[in-house]
Formats: sequence, structure tokens, C-alpha cells
Amino acid sequence: MNLGGIALSLLGLIVTLAFGLMTLLNRQRPRKILFGSIAALLAVVSVVGLLTSLDILFRATAPVSDNLNLYSIDNSGRLVALKAKDATIRWQVSFVGGAAPPFVAGDVLYTETNSGTYAVRASDGRQIWHSTTAIKPGALTNDVVIGITQRNSTNGSTFAALRTSDGSLAWTSSATTFDDLVLQDTVVYGGTTDGLVYALQVSNGQVLWQHSLASGQHDPNLDEISSLATDDGKVFGIIGIQNNLRLFAIDQLTQRVDWQNTLPQSAWAIGGIATAPGVFYLGTGSDVEAFNTSDGTLLWKYAFAGNQSTSPFVLFNNILYFGSGGAMYALKAHDGSVQWIHHDSTDTFFAAVNVYQNIVFARSECVGPHELPTIQQCNFWFAFRASDGLEYYRHNA
Repeated sequence: MNLGGIALSLLGLIVTLAFGLMTLLNRQRPRKILFGSIAALLAVVSVVGLLTSLDILFRATAPVSDNLNLYSIDNSGRLVALKAKDATIRWQVSFVGGAAPPFVAGDVLYTETNSGTYAVRASDGRQIWHSTTAIKPGALTNDVVIGITQRNSTNGSTFAALRTSDGSLAWTSSATTFDDLVLQDTVVYGGTTDGLVYALQVSNGQVLWQHSLASGQHDPNLDEISSLATDDGKVFGIIGIQNNLRLFAIDQLTQRVDWQNTLPQSAWAIGGIATAPGVFYLGTGSDVEAFNTSDGTLLWKYAFAGNQSTSPFVLFNNILYFGSGGAMYALKAHDGSVQWIHHDSTDTFFAAVNVYQNIVFARSECVGPHELPTIQQCNFWFAFRASDGLEYYRHNA
């Protein structure tokens, strides 16, 4: 809904009424015809403008297939599926206590709730199965969906795998306090808050190897593992938080550290990560950096005007797409030069980005001191043309 357009349309209707009144009061025929014509034209323009602002008559669309969906969690905790073509609601499902953002796997969505894990059909949101084991899904094979269990004060969190057929528990790992995971082939890698990197067998959760990067000070500010990725026979990740960050690479065969890089003090909030053959991309909170995976050397850097965290990265057709601050970015992956930037309100943050059928879909969220009455002013779904950032639509999320 465009509030500015509504205001202008209402003003137009008021002017229309004024011309209509002048038409009725004027006794000269030529002026009656003139004022009447102006009033009729203004009435049509004002009504069309009002309907357009209300998304009643016209709704901008993106050139994608009608069965393509976008998924999000609304302010009430409901899982919502929207048509990617125009961001209208296709279906919505409520869960007791609300749902977490879903893990999308083709025709099935997996979501964590307070009462366990649900698998629902992407086409209509109908439940396939429900498991009382609550996991944050992060990886999928043909047989199991793997995720991190809900943290508790006694045992921390760990890995668990649920069978995709019926949601029954396939295995849980013996290692605890996992905070991140990434799947490659038949091995899933995880990191902990005490500096450990694990490799587990997908079929049974058995620990294949572990490597410690811990400082020995038992300080999560120094030892938390996050932002794991795999490529080029290595496991990459970040250790530390808040201005004490190191980028590392562990060889998957030898299980030894291949290299480490200390990030600058300006690196305060790790955002997006992505990998391509020979390159690891990282959002640091002050810039986007690309590293050579063989030795960790810096290939290029794109700096922001100020400190800005980034959304998750999407690498598509050698373009790196992400949101940061009140803007949507598309950088060329080989050198970090700008393909396009879409600037929006500084009150918004592009928190989720996906690319389908050469269209970039992004969801913005409110940032700063905003309360519920203003939340609809910065929560939108956007659709951009991937090549040049042409905006197809923005609709309230």
C-alpha cells in the first residue's frame, strides 16, 4: 500500500469535488462544459490512483512461473508462502509458539517450532509429519534431514538427524554445543563455542575426526566457531566474535590447519559467506572480502561507507548478491566491482535474498527504534532483475 499515493489521490478527489461544485453553480454553458470535463478527468485519474495505491486495480509482477513460492515467517509466527510473481499469499500455517524460518528442500519445507519439527508440503502447507525432536534444519540427504537441537542448560545443543520419510529419529551425535553446520557428500561438519571443528558421518552421526582451535582460555569471545563452508578440499570458518576474529582453513584429509588470517579490528559482525572454485567470500561488518582458498591471501575488498552487517550471500552467474544497510548490492565475483546497487530507506535492512529464474527476490525488515505501528512501512518483498537491478515490484511483507 502506497500511503503517499493515497494522500495525493484523496487530494485529487477534493479538487474534483471543487470543480464539480463550480460546474453546478456556473450558468454559462461553455464554462459548464469546461469545468465538467476537468472534473470528470480528475475523478477518473484520482480513482485510478487510489486503487493503484491500494493494490486493488494494478499489482506489479515479476516474469516468473506462477507456481514459484517465497517463504517467510510473519509477525504472528505463521509460516507464509507467497507467490513469487506478485507476493500475494498462497497459503499460511500457524504453529503453537510460532515457527522458525523454514529449510526449503524442493517440494518439502522443514521448520522448527516449540513443539518439535514439522515437514509440510510446499504446494499447500499441509503437514507431512511432525517429530517431537526440535531441530534447526541445516542439511538434507535422500534419507535424513540434519539439524541442531534446541539448546538446554544441561547438555547444550548437538546434532540430530530425522528420517525424511516419517520424521522418526535416525541418530543424535555424541558431540555437544554445535553452533553451525555444513554438509559435503557423506560428511557433515560442525563448529562449537569452545573452538572445536567436527566431522561426522551422515549415515550414523559418528565422529570421524575433530580439531581444536581453542585458545585455552575457555572464552567464547575467542573460541566460538561460526560461518562454516567447504571447498577445494578444505573446511573454512570463523573463530572468535566481536573484533577478535580469525579466518581459518582446515585440510579435510590431514585434519590440520592449512592457514589462518587475523581479520582487522573493523571486522565486528560476520554476515554472508559463499564459496566458488578457489575463492571464499566473507562479509565482515565493514566490507566484503574475497580470499584465495589455497593460501588465504586477500584477492579484493569492497568497503562500505560505515559499519554495516550483511545478509546471507547468494552467488549466481558470477555475481554476488546481498543486502546491507538500506541497500541491495550486486558485486562482480571476480573483482568486487559493482554490477548494480539499489538504495532504499535507511530504516530498512534487506535480510533475505534469493535468486530464481534470473530474478532477485529480497525481503526487507525494519531497523532502528521502530514500533509496531510503523513496521509495515519498511517490511517489504522486492523483486529485481538480476542483470541490472530493475525493480519489478515491492509489496508489503
